Amino acid sequence: MHYEFNLVNEQEAAAVDGEAARVGVGYMAGYSLRFWLARYVRDLLAAGVIGKMQALTGVFACEPLDDGWIGSTECGGGPLLFLGSHLVDMLLWFADDDAVEVSGSIRRRPDTGADDTSAFQILFSRGAMAQCLVTQAASTFFFTVDVIGDGGRITLRGWNWLQFAIEVSSAVNPAYSHPTVISPQIGGDHITMMLVPELEEFARAIGDGRAPAITATDGRRVLEVLDAVVAADRRGSSINIE
Repeated sequence: MHYEFNLVNEQEAAAVDGEAARVGVGYMAGYSLRFWLARYVRDLLAAGVIGKMQALTGVFACEPLDDGWIGSTECGGGPLLFLGSHLVDMLLWFADDDAVEVSGSIRRRPDTGADDTSAFQILFSRGAMAQCLVTQAASTFFFTVDVIGDGGRITLRGWNWLQFAIEVSSAVNPAYSHPTVISPQIGGDHITMMLVPELEEFARAIGDGRAPAITATDGRRVLEVLDAVVAADRRGSSINIE
């Protein structure tokens, strides 16, 4: 048996984390993109194809979120949480670093009050910077994530969770000295490719008595950044994250 929680801020995540530790149950943050499209970028970074990371950009866009929890601010709707949480998790995972400063601006829908478009910037402790945009004002779903280093570049570009490509160019890895496009083979639907491996990892972690691949701390770090985006928009200045 497992339970799923849709957490809307870091304070709620901390409460669930603490309760899980108190009663001795497993907890894994549900960032399933790590088990599919994001892992290809992570593997390339581990191979050193871009040299020292300097900057990241990310855009996640979708059609208007009008119905259900994804359009309700009380349930964590709006693209900042619905899509931005996955984007921020990827950037934190790719950078393998802590966010220390966040600035951002949010445009909200006049009818639902949910965020329509959010633009924000993240400064990491080792100096890399990320610029991000999430929106529900697009005509169709798409995403682009760019990772730039002093020795190369990786671009993840997709049109849904299964149709995507990775573009790689490198001045430090001869295998990618010429621009290369990688199109991973699709072996099923998005549930088969992302959610099943995620649940299998959680089950293995419980069976082995270890922490899962995506910890409660990982989840809280993402929500700290998103909370800071909201706070920066309200304050009109950047937010420091300790």
